[in-house]
Amino acid sequence: MSRLDRAVDVVRQQVADGQQRGAQLYVSLKGETMLDVGIGTTHTGAPLTPHHLLPWLGCTRLLVTVAVMQLWERDRLLLDDEVRVHVSGWAGGKQACTIRHLLTHLGGFPGLDTSGGDEIDPHELSRQVREVEAESPPGTRAVYPRSAAWGAGAGGGEGGAGPPRPRDHP
Repeated sequence: MSRLDRAVDVVRQQVADGQQRGAQLYVSLKGETMLDVGIGTTHTGAPLTPHHLLPWLGCTRLLVTVAVMQLWERDRLLLDDEVRVHVSGWAGGKQACTIRHLLTHLGGFPGLDTSGGDEIDPHELSRQVREVEAESPPGTRAVYPRSAAWGAGAGGGEGGAGPPRPRDHP
């Protein structure tokens, strides 16, 4: 039995034991997919597949931060760029919000309801994040939005990284 088969068996056993409802496992090696499965069920009881969109909530901040810093390293953005330079439709009193504000919870706007689980439409969530009203001016108060970073990037190419930019320093 391979290690990947063992990982799948462990998750299946955890689901059977009621330790978790389900999980998606994906592994690739040198561009080749080695494992891509959904195990268990969604919050509605439907079988979980690799194609379900699951809310990562705070975990997405790690991926967004890595992606932003890679763009920064490639001179594609500045941390003090206003988000609206890169995300079209950024409104709601958040126009002065910078990428640095997003990464440090200082965007000034609340989280959105992401309780829809795998039924969340990423484009609708992206629209809601772009349009939600700020509770305070960006940079003045820490707010911990559950979905802001995920939602800002969920629209799939609706803003783009823009032209190469000179690097600033974090």
